[in-house]
Amino acid sequence: MADPLNAYQAPAVNYRTDTDERLQLVIMAARIGTWDYNPLTDELSWSDRCKELFGLRPDSPVPITYDLFLQGLHPDDRSQTNRVVENALQPENIHEPFQVEYRTIGLDDGQVRWIRSNGRAFLNDAGQVDQFIGTVIDITQNYRHSEELERRVHERTLALQEALRAKEEQEALARQSNKALNQVLEGMPINTLGLTSVRDESGRIIDFHVQFVNNLSAINLGFSREQLIGRLLSEVSPGYRETLLFRQYVDTVESGELHRSEIQTGTDDTIRWYDVSSVKQDDGLLVMYLNITDRKQSEHYIQQQTEELQRNNFELRQSNENLQQFAQVASHDLQEPLRRIQAFSDILQNQFEDNLSDGERDMIRRIQKSAGRMQLLIKDLLVYSRLATHRDPFELVSLNDVLTDVRSDLEIVIAEKQARIHVEPLPTVMGNDSRLRQLFQNLVANALKFQKPGQQPVIGIQARPARPQDLPERLAEQEDRRFWLITVTDNGLGFDEKYKDRIFTPFQRLHDGSAYGGTGIGLAICYRVTESHGGAIDVSSQPGEGATFKVFLPM
Repeated sequence: MADPLNAYQAPAVNYRTDTDERLQLVIMAARIGTWDYNPLTDELSWSDRCKELFGLRPDSPVPITYDLFLQGLHPDDRSQTNRVVENALQPENIHEPFQVEYRTIGLDDGQVRWIRSNGRAFLNDAGQVDQFIGTVIDITQNYRHSEELERRVHERTLALQEALRAKEEQEALARQSNKALNQVLEGMPINTLGLTSVRDESGRIIDFHVQFVNNLSAINLGFSREQLIGRLLSEVSPGYRETLLFRQYVDTVESGELHRSEIQTGTDDTIRWYDVSSVKQDDGLLVMYLNITDRKQSEHYIQQQTEELQRNNFELRQSNENLQQFAQVASHDLQEPLRRIQAFSDILQNQFEDNLSDGERDMIRRIQKSAGRMQLLIKDLLVYSRLATHRDPFELVSLNDVLTDVRSDLEIVIAEKQARIHVEPLPTVMGNDSRLRQLFQNLVANALKFQKPGQQPVIGIQARPARPQDLPERLAEQEDRRFWLITVTDNGLGFDEKYKDRIFTPFQRLHDGSAYGGTGIGLAICYRVTESHGGAIDVSSQPGEGATFKVFLPM
């Protein structure tokens, strides 16, 4: 359906009216994008500017659909925006204004943009909404300016509050008498000391007298309040004048500034940590200290956990490097001897066949078969290891094209087994083309392989949006994401579901390997591919009744 705001033509007239031209000029000047959606046919058209705001080029071959619109939205805005659109498409709501703001993530360029969308829905003669048109405009700069302004206002507000708080504390201390202050401090659940300066003849502070101590602090110091008041602090805590804490107290009195530090006391068995704050009061200071031993122990534990995590990450990197080295060895050094074994076996079979007994010919065939299986195993291990160590870029991938390639690759096997494969239309997803091809090729090959003798394989492949009850537990927790459910169903041997967790593990077989071949890695590769795409794979089956593999991929 043509975009009425982008290509409007008056009935029975072959030229644009002045109003149309002015409208186009306004739209171009304001850099407004337009869209036109028919919910009955699910047809959606975007103007070039609208495509640009969703990160697409004007000549992009990507089909414009409502699902593509949802895919282009920021995950945090997707559900809310979809609800607003669905509400606007209700016939009883068409006269209500439609306006919504959301973020887009460019489908090609990955750029985040803020968009404001306005629109209007129209009814047909049957009372159904058959047209929903509107405009989109880029408001990213508005949001950035607003966020920057809010940040600056917040910073200034915090700074002002901190300054006012410090001023109020100083004024409160200045107004209160020692008696009133002592009463307040006594009721505080924090260790508190009131100290006055002791100076020498030159006026230099050499010690402090204890003028006030609350009960909590007295208990922690191991004295009664009567034993502490009036004594020198150096008598209560010998050696403290050689510590940084004494320097902090002196600086507090001389500068008048509030000081704060964390100190450690005790031996290895009785280590205690305190958060010490000191504020000037007349020719002395008020000291408040809080036991933060539990917090410091938690920080130490977190640090240990962080160091352990770093060690684990280092070991994981080393493991990946070892895996890459193995892949290099597997791709050349391990395969080269196998190629020699196969070559020499071929020579023995072709040039000396007349001189060989039946038993010797059988041994050569066994050697060739074992070498072939070993080569296939190395190839599958190489594919499996690369899935763990390589992160290929994602792009839009048509699963219809993927299945076309898979059927072409398996054409000979399909023809030999006279298999019937029914593929319904499949979606386009963000992913890696080669990995998705590995996924579906392994699933189809698996369905062709595990068949009852003499039975014609029938395989069905279809897709639909996954419902919440369809999702595995790991995906069900991601409430803000939507997934496709692609099913691959066969009429093969099937298996008991109590073994289904095993089939996605490398080298696990539920059927006789000598009868059905393979390396036992194919389904493990499928699991790795879906996991690397942010999805999952599951299976349901019954012995003798085939199996249905369920592939979940993000929309």
